[in-house]
Amino acid sequence: IAEYGLAWHLSQIAGRATALDLLLTARVLLSEEMHALGLVNRVVAAPEVMNESMALAMALAANSSPASMATIKRQVHDASTTSVQEAMVEADKLMYESLEGADVREGIQSFLDKRTVSFAPLGHGTTFAWMED
Repeated sequence: IAEYGLAWHLSQIAGRATALDLLLTARVLLSEEMHALGLVNRVVAAPEVMNESMALAMALAANSSPASMATIKRQVHDASTTSVQEAMVEADKLMYESLEGADVREGIQSFLDKRTVSFAPLGHGTTFAWMED
């Protein structure tokens, strides 16, 4: 049995044929094949995992709006259950909603000031209607 929704997740990520291959054979995958199948987006040497992870986390924290990251995660999650038309309508709504938020103003102003951006923590800067649900 493909526990914990694994059949659904693998089908969404790698396609039906690959999901069946992996689940029926239960074969061991090396990192390079996992990367080729789209199951991981990056492969690094074991000693570099923590450095690479921290560098990515620091780059996201330094350059990305927490509200935008949360919204993007929600959009990607919802994409598996919506049509492209629904996703486009929702994206347009979110874009217009974001223009009213503090994060857009901060992003533009930091660029104009040639300084590092300083977004407020999640829930204290830009908020979206979906966050109140």
